[in-house]
Amino acid sequence: MSNALPVLDGDKVVRFTSAAAFAEGLGAIIAGQWLMVAPKTNIRLHQELTVSVRFDGADVQIAAVATPFYWRGPFLGMQVRAADPAAQAEAQALLRRHASGEFDEDQDISEKGAPVTTEEALVSALSEEPTVDSISEDQTEGELPEVEDDPSDRLGLEDPTRPGSELDGNLLEVPPEAAGPAVVQPEPPSVPAPPAPAETQVPAAEAAAAPAAAPASAMAGEVELIDLADELLTPYPVKGTGLPLPAQVSCYRMLAVLAANAASGLLEIENEVGKGTLFLRRGALLGADPPGSTFDDYFSAAIVQANLVDGELLQQCVDHCNENDKSLPLAMYEKRALSLDMLSQQLRETKTKLLGEIITSNLAATWSFTPMRKFSRRFDPIRLDLRAALIDVCRAHLNRQFARHLEPLLDDHRDHFPRVMADGEFPIDLLGLADKEEHAIEHVLNGANRLADAYGMCLLTRHGASRLFILLNHFGLLEWLMEATQTQSGESLEETLRRLAESMRSMHYFDRLDIHWASHPALFDVSLKKARKKYGPTSSLARRSEEAAEGCRLILEMKEDAVSFLQDTKNRRAHRVEHYGEDKMRYAADFLYKQSELNMFRGNQSNAVSLLETAIDLVKNPLYVATLRRFKGKG
Repeated sequence: MSNALPVLDGDKVVRFTSAAAFAEGLGAIIAGQWLMVAPKTNIRLHQELTVSVRFDGADVQIAAVATPFYWRGPFLGMQVRAADPAAQAEAQALLRRHASGEFDEDQDISEKGAPVTTEEALVSALSEEPTVDSISEDQTEGELPEVEDDPSDRLGLEDPTRPGSELDGNLLEVPPEAAGPAVVQPEPPSVPAPPAPAETQVPAAEAAAAPAAAPASAMAGEVELIDLADELLTPYPVKGTGLPLPAQVSCYRMLAVLAANAASGLLEIENEVGKGTLFLRRGALLGADPPGSTFDDYFSAAIVQANLVDGELLQQCVDHCNENDKSLPLAMYEKRALSLDMLSQQLRETKTKLLGEIITSNLAATWSFTPMRKFSRRFDPIRLDLRAALIDVCRAHLNRQFARHLEPLLDDHRDHFPRVMADGEFPIDLLGLADKEEHAIEHVLNGANRLADAYGMCLLTRHGASRLFILLNHFGLLEWLMEATQTQSGESLEETLRRLAESMRSMHYFDRLDIHWASHPALFDVSLKKARKKYGPTSSLARRSEEAAEGCRLILEMKEDAVSFLQDTKNRRAHRVEHYGEDKMRYAADFLYKQSELNMFRGNQSNAVSLLETAIDLVKNPLYVATLRRFKGKG
């Protein structure tokens, strides 16, 4: 089955290449949900357009109305709905045809269960917990009774997607009386696992991924207290080689092994505070209870701390939750305490934070893991891919360190030549690389530069470079070479610097400074300060040779010219109008204005003022000016 996102072509046709993905698109149209597409044409945000949702495999299509709202990298998130009642009825009919297998060219849909056919199915993921009429007498003590798969499986949420900073694929479903936006995304492509190495302990892929066999025996042991930075010096476990777990293991290593083996089961961690529980399914975190508490209590505390809901409204949600035996996230949505996208984002962030606290806890604990595939408890549809969540935890932990603490962790490789292996077992896109990190992988970590020199060649800071090298090394994406390899271009450092200087002559001034064209003017000097540190006469690059020093001088000269030009208000506006257009400037200013209001609502006055000043720098709207005076007056 193709897992590619649907393509929005120039004829305003959303084309699906998979029947299963098309079924999810139909579900989005019926319920007015969100849909991610790969646009092949120019699109304006917040401007409604008529589209046709088409599946070429069966030559069927539905007329729909789409409103694009946000970009997520090269992909576009838009809310879709049927163009008219006839199209709505036709979409439901096509969904029934798909359920009967009439135009299912790929059979993988059977693994996900029945597709969504009504709005009631969308609600079921967060409805009351299922009841169990009876439990067999021979059931193992401590094992949860098996019930039917939770309805979120039928919504295509079985395989979690990589979390992002905006709307995600696994969003909360809404009650019929308050249908709101939700994202429907195709499943991510599966990564084939390489054969297990010869030196593995006990192959256990069968134990972790056995289909419907009886659950394997529970494992137990003690939690080993270890600093996470030291843990990142050891390789990430390879798929199919980790189970059974050793009797003494750190929380991070335990979760990494379960994630690598796509394990399903109940992980319990007990310390002096109490017992915590993690519910896992095929390497994804379904739900979690912190030691000595519940997830609802933990989530409510996080909401209050973020100043998203006032105490009185939160108490109403808690009362509603207790009276109707519902989860707190569902109660909060039904009470309109948070919008659907904000609630989904907070659930994901809260689960990631909770996971980080469990991993970095300094309390001695015991653990037990019971493999099982079904639970009596019902979970919200926000599921974390454990591998992706562990990366977020690792990044957060490394962000709290200093460069002088991180660099010694790589001392053993200082004289080696690192080269990134894009075909490793661990998908490199799961690391969620920033643009500058991708630049470092493409132009620096290519086996031609020693690690000691790579620090100076990266566009990243010393801390950012150290963090990237440690992550790549831990997840097995770096190969350490004893001798340098010739790069494809065969360029030396001097040639690279000279070519960069020449290319900067044709760049826009904002691109020369490596900042966004709608940035606050205060960032000009910040960018120039970084450039002087990187390319100045005393920098490591300039000291390499006379030619390198000349290249650094030319680059720095280009950046200084850009700052000198952009510091003039008239020049800055004329440059923006010439290269980006007034329409883009208005859209950017409107976006910054809304973000400033959101920051002020959350109590972050300094950010709100900075965003509003940037908006005014783009468009001198009287509303923006008046709002800025009001924001500053509240200080």
